[in-house]
Amino acid sequence: MRSSRRFRARESTPPCARPEVCRSMPPAASFEVPASAMPTQAHSTTERTRAAVMIAEWLRAGRIPWFLLNEVPSSRQFVTETVSGVIRWRRWLEHILSRIAARPPPQSVLPYLLLGIYQIMVMDDVPVYAAVNETVKSARESGIPAPLARFLNAALRTAGAEAQSFKAERVSLPAPIRESHQDIMYRRWTETYGQSAALSLCVWNNSRPRVVLRPRIPLDEYSLMLKNNGVRFRPHRFDPARFLVIESPRPVRELPGYSEGMFYVQDPATAVPVDMLDPRPGHDILDACAAPGGKTAIMADMVAPAGAVTACDSSPARLRRLAVNLQRLRISNVSVTQLDAADPAAISRFCRSRLFDRILLDAPCTGTGVIRRRPDIKWRFTTERLDKAVRLQAMLLASLSAALKPGGRLVYSTCSMEPEENEQLVRNFLAGHPWMKMVSEKRIFPPETETDGAYAAVL
Repeated sequence: MRSSRRFRARESTPPCARPEVCRSMPPAASFEVPASAMPTQAHSTTERTRAAVMIAEWLRAGRIPWFLLNEVPSSRQFVTETVSGVIRWRRWLEHILSRIAARPPPQSVLPYLLLGIYQIMVMDDVPVYAAVNETVKSARESGIPAPLARFLNAALRTAGAEAQSFKAERVSLPAPIRESHQDIMYRRWTETYGQSAALSLCVWNNSRPRVVLRPRIPLDEYSLMLKNNGVRFRPHRFDPARFLVIESPRPVRELPGYSEGMFYVQDPATAVPVDMLDPRPGHDILDACAAPGGKTAIMADMVAPAGAVTACDSSPARLRRLAVNLQRLRISNVSVTQLDAADPAAISRFCRSRLFDRILLDAPCTGTGVIRRRPDIKWRFTTERLDKAVRLQAMLLASLSAALKPGGRLVYSTCSMEPEENEQLVRNFLAGHPWMKMVSEKRIFPPETETDGAYAAVL
């Protein structure tokens, strides 16, 4: 059995693992496919083509163009499932592909290969023949050359024929391949949490996320609205008094009360640092890295009408998103301003005649606690990115501590599972700022709470 590998250029062509597939694969010289043959937005509007376009852009640039979903409203659920699924299971899918064909395929056909293999291996409601035929048809409509389309057809048929054996062998694969994570992440989590917990975290990250929302009207009143509209739901076990899990597959915008701002889609873990901050009516509150606004909204609701929240962010684009969310929620006790909270001079000017009773620093981080909802994060993680995040977090914490009133409370929080961004960073900060004291801290471990991962410390 050959080990999994990433697709990359080779100087020589190894023996073929599946002769029937390699006979369909064009010679290496023909792999130079013009850019016009790559999956593009203009070639087709079929749901599989749209998914392939999004996967191709992610493979090329590391970003997911979710805005393309607006062009396939009737197929939104299928496209979201396949794109997220390919990203989530990429490493296992690549392992299967390496077993089918020894020679790395060109980038133009790779999105369709991963898309087809995902449907075959994971989507039980899609028949194998449909996964093969429709994916190949989509590739042809997108301008994939005939030799590559024949290779795609042969590869997917082989995957379909051997699907059960591939699924059966998965249990014997190394955990990072079996659960489709980077080696470095699995190794780090094993060192931090233990092997069993690390594995459970990987399994959790690969499960499909549910829509969770926080009603802003009485829970029983909004629950009745959902029932009357035929929406199945249940209280979230981590915080059943405030959060509901939506079990009916329905777009968020079609849920009752969306346009009226009756709810906000957010994970229960987002409320933990806010609860620890303990904002009260009359408090002057600073939300230092506020966008997109979930925690801002909780605080605004908690301190209204007498309390005020100042919501800041350094990014104009993120502030625009924050403003849109606040407008939909019809929140009026929040002022939004652009501020680089990591700049001590900017904080000094901003707080020249004003200090805050409560400061929430929900710091930018590696995001390794929200991989279940954002699977692309697991492929972006590097020690360099981690180090960069830690440096920024340390600057933010040091800068914002100067904006706190005597006797006030500052909560530092992340959605990261990495100790360097959490406990270690806070202890390093306290060592250099002896006038600040730790009041309490909490770490949220997703498999135990069925929420996002999070850390929060009260200072």
